[in-house]
Amino acid sequence: MSVAEPLVQPLDDANQRLLDAVHPEDWRNPDLPDVYHLVVAGGGTAGLVSAVGSAGLGARVALVERALLGGDCLNVGCVRLRPRR
Repeated sequence: MSVAEPLVQPLDDANQRLLDAVHPEDWRNPDLPDVYHLVVAGGGTAGLVSAVGSAGLGARVALVERALLGGDCLNVGCVRLRPRR
């Protein structure tokens, strides 16, 4: 059996506190309603804005994120699309 890589690196005290706050080990998914108006795949900037805006208008929203909310740019830094000249 392989050990899963941590969601953030390095796994120092600061990052461990982050994980304890946003990804608790004892988390249990909520009971699901029969119908959602919107299912958002990805908790990056666009996903969060879509989910919060729709929920604010009364929609039942499910937000699915496999790692940490905020996306890559917030959590690990943006990926450059092309090298600087």
